[in-house]
Amino acid sequence: MRGLFTVFLVVLALAACRREAKDASIDTRTPPSLAPKYFPPEGWAWGTVQAEGGSSVRYGVAAPSGVPKASVVIAADAGEPAEVYYETARDLIGQGYTVWVLDPGPSPSAGAAAIHALIDNMVRPKASDTVVLAGYDYGALEALLEAEALTPRIDGLVIWAPRLSEPLATQAAQKVKVGMGGFAAAGEHGWIRPDYDLSGRATLAQAWQTANPDLRPKARPWSWFASVAVGGDQASDPARLRLLTVPVLVMSSAADIRAQKVCTELVHCRHIPADPGKPPLHLAPDAERTPWLQALVQFIAARVAERVHGV
Repeated sequence: MRGLFTVFLVVLALAACRREAKDASIDTRTPPSLAPKYFPPEGWAWGTVQAEGGSSVRYGVAAPSGVPKASVVIAADAGEPAEVYYETARDLIGQGYTVWVLDPGPSPSAGAAAIHALIDNMVRPKASDTVVLAGYDYGALEALLEAEALTPRIDGLVIWAPRLSEPLATQAAQKVKVGMGGFAAAGEHGWIRPDYDLSGRATLAQAWQTANPDLRPKARPWSWFASVAVGGDQASDPARLRLLTVPVLVMSSAADIRAQKVCTELVHCRHIPADPGKPPLHLAPDAERTPWLQALVQFIAARVAERVHGV
């Protein structure tokens, strides 16, 4: 079942909307509009991992000055370069954690495979190491798809505003069926240069894309939306969810019934109601971002305690 699902998603995403890592800068130019807190953390380094189907996915990593307490792997949303997580990475590094941030894959299955490859080949946790996987929106979908397979290697999963439903699912499936999967979906267009201020947290993605042309997203094709729809169904399958035994933290809107249902199906899950509006929690004003960051840090600390003290 898992193998057939993987093959199907790879076929759907042949005309992926995101630029691949081989086409992207491994080192990017910092936008002049940004304050230092949005700059790369000290020691930040870039690399790539190979996902299924031959896709190379870019990641960045930085570690604290002392012995890391844990490794945190963050999967970014579609259209969101890893650079937008510099501030979050700095916050977590300050808590003593090594932080890895992975660009989104060209399809949910490819992104999930990239997460697995990153943890297996780069993070390479020892039996005593604590590893927490986290993801937002599309990245949350990738993380949830792969979390069950990673259960022996990860200690917990945090997802916020997970993309588990796709409004264009039916239309996308029809377009793929008639051979139009590679065409841009309705309402999709190429990158447009912003004509507004790019100095704040909420516009980090646009700032980095303006300063770095190869980070600019392309119009998403129908095949991408079809693959997301299938991935959301697969990730929400109760039979799969019951196999995921590590603790999970879900932060989503109270109106997101599917996310709440996912949490009820999991063996060990806590759901925190959170406004999924724009900007997202990790890019929101301090009044909204701080509670999100505190919940994330507390969850990681609890996993460290479980691993170290068995509590």
